Amino acid sequence: MSSKYPPHNLALEQAILNGQPVTRLDSIAVFGVSDLTALIGRIRKKGFIIHSRKITLRQAYRQTRQFICYQPPKQLPLDEIYVTQYWYEP
Repeated sequence: MSSKYPPHNLALEQAILNGQPVTRLDSIAVFGVSDLTALIGRIRKKGFIIHSRKITLRQAYRQTRQFICYQPPKQLPLDEIYVTQYWYEP
């Protein structure tokens, strides 16, 4: 592994390639990777087909709660905000 590719990026890449769906929220909160777009681009350059779809922020929070404890603000319109979810399907 090169020093240009930190271990937390490698962990996130492996999670995606193992079929785990990931949002930007997961990327930052669980893996500590702030530039998910660049990571997805690198994976695609390697020839993997990464799928994406829009999901509500409520769905993204549910997904992230599998790994961390997080309570969003009550005033946040969770069903009106959308984020992109990425995944790999072999």
